[in-house]
Amino acid sequence: MPFTITHDIQRGINRLMAAPRDLPGSAPWTDPPIAKAQAPDRHREAHARYLDLLDDALAVAEPWWNGIIEKYVDQGMKQERALKEAYHCHFAGPAAMPQVIWVVRNFWLECVAINQETPEPQRVPPEVFLLHWLVQEQHTDAVAVLTGMPHWPIGLSADGRWT
Repeated sequence: MPFTITHDIQRGINRLMAAPRDLPGSAPWTDPPIAKAQAPDRHREAHARYLDLLDDALAVAEPWWNGIIEKYVDQGMKQERALKEAYHCHFAGPAAMPQVIWVVRNFWLECVAINQETPEPQRVPPEVFLLHWLVQEQHTDAVAVLTGMPHWPIGLSADGRWT
């Protein structure tokens, strides 16, 4: 069952894909982004694990998110109002689920670690690894959920390391 969301998915894709481009320590950006088929084996193998764990996280997030909406419906709200109230309490929508955040953070860091051992022209920016490849492979539910994030759940330390 598709996730019930209110945000503009394309706007979310644009926001998340552009967010890291001006930060130091990012993998070099190429336009168009490196295709998964041309990426090094280690990136593709990590991406397969990412998909498995993301699917598991989404399987947990879906009933959690639907339960939040249903709680408001049970309190007498119409579906549209219940959805707005759910977003008011969880502004990233189903992407606020801790399991989803954990998967994204961990695979961002794994992609960075792989990039450190990969020649620069073959490095894959984490945002390409985490989102662009999902868009290209039409993982519509995953894209719908992730694009609800206002930003990537990752930080950059004072010494330029992803945290």
